[in-house]
Amino acid sequence: MTFRETLRIAIRGLRANKMRTSLTMLGILIGVGAVIMLVAVGTGSSKAVRDRIADLGTNTLTVSRQRFARGQGGQTGAGTTRAALLTERDVDALRDKTNNPDLKQVAPVVNAQSVTGSFGGGTYSPAEFIGTTPTYASIRSFNVAGGSFFTDEDVAGHARNVVLGQTVVTNLFGNTDPIGQKVKFGANEFNVIGVLKVKGTNGNQDEDDIVFAPYTTVQDTLTGKVGGLSQIVLQAASSKATTDAQDEATATLRNSHRLTRNASDDFRIQNQATLLKTNDDANRVFTVLLGAVAAISLLVGGIGV
Repeated sequence: MTFRETLRIAIRGLRANKMRTSLTMLGILIGVGAVIMLVAVGTGSSKAVRDRIADLGTNTLTVSRQRFARGQGGQTGAGTTRAALLTERDVDALRDKTNNPDLKQVAPVVNAQSVTGSFGGGTYSPAEFIGTTPTYASIRSFNVAGGSFFTDEDVAGHARNVVLGQTVVTNLFGNTDPIGQKVKFGANEFNVIGVLKVKGTNGNQDEDDIVFAPYTTVQDTLTGKVGGLSQIVLQAASSKATTDAQDEATATLRNSHRLTRNASDDFRIQNQATLLKTNDDANRVFTVLLGAVAAISLLVGGIGV
């Protein structure tokens, strides 16, 4: 029997059993479609999370305070549980290139909580009010759409200048151009010198609902200096140098905090590159799981056929 005759018999059989043919095609299409859809969902979710983490900077390190119990001799043990302070001395130590050759930039951060802004009779409370230095904008990829970011001279001079995210501008100024205007945050008046480009959301957080000011000014007007810094944000020289940069920062901060060899760290360093790798590993397992479920669906459909 030739191929042409075989094909003719097959077509005749399909035409004679149209319902069976339709159901067979439907089963195959559902199975293949399930495989494609579930694998696409896994790949898409992985890319979305990866993009959000990458937007924060894959070579970024964040130093934050950590509660610890300090006993005698500076060692962790019986004693009073408290949170170690991060100070400007720590920032200066981290900026020392001799001990931290793999650190490119260092930015102190002071977070002011529940700050309400007012302008022209309207009020609005931004989600974040951050006191920092210009290097923070470079590390976190915040770009100015209009006006300018404040300078190191503004930080040294405790200038009352602020840079606003688009969400804050919309809710506080409406259609009014904010640049050059004076706005109150709390009981203090600030000059609006810049507006940030739109960044969108990062998970559940609106990255445009933010205000930046010199950290020295924020300490003077909103937070005080007693609590020290909220965080210190670091940028490694490259994404491949993040581990070395973290080790250098750890050694520098332990020395700055005068911790003994056996004492636990009184700070915590979050490595964005490690977070990204963990996310990739988790999403790889998730994608394989979805692929397995889809393959089972295809198998069941095949058995049904």
